[in-house]
Amino acid sequence: MPVKCNPLPSKQEVEELLDYCPASGLFRWKSRPDTCKGNRIFNTKFAGSLAGTVQKNGYVSIQCRGVFRAYCHRLAWLMGHGEDALDYEIDHRDGNPINNRLDNLRLCEKSQNGKNLAQSKSNTSGQTGVSWFDLRSKWRARITVDGRDRHLGLFDSFDDAVAARINAEKKYHGEFAQHCRPGL
Repeated sequence: MPVKCNPLPSKQEVEELLDYCPASGLFRWKSRPDTCKGNRIFNTKFAGSLAGTVQKNGYVSIQCRGVFRAYCHRLAWLMGHGEDALDYEIDHRDGNPINNRLDNLRLCEKSQNGKNLAQSKSNTSGQTGVSWFDLRSKWRARITVDGRDRHLGLFDSFDDAVAARINAEKKYHGEFAQHCRPGL
């Protein structure tokens, strides 16, 4: 199912206002649009300064009054590839929503993006999909595939349960598996 996003301005319009460095993932103002009685004027006093604000959800967005408001990962994709990724989500390979380096971004479906989620704050074992099963006094490994929970087994050791979970992630989630993130 396509993602519903507001269309971005054209690459040319964004390039009038912002510089994007694909290696760092940072945006800098060339000039900043202000509004004055409905007419757009450009304020150059911000030229060269970093653009963007980290939102409560952890993502960085840029707001240009009167022109656009957008997440930086979408703007980075537009700047690097010349197209707005309206029909897709953009995944951060390393799971870090403020890392908008072009090589850290990839197009994906919503279901693929969900496979690369950070560990839940309620996790007590330290490993996604692995939990202690009191009834049998063993470690249980599970994974969700196509919206259904799959039991991977009960294990005497935590390490065996983790290994089962990692193997299942590789099998079912492929490159979107948490353990396929760079640096893990």
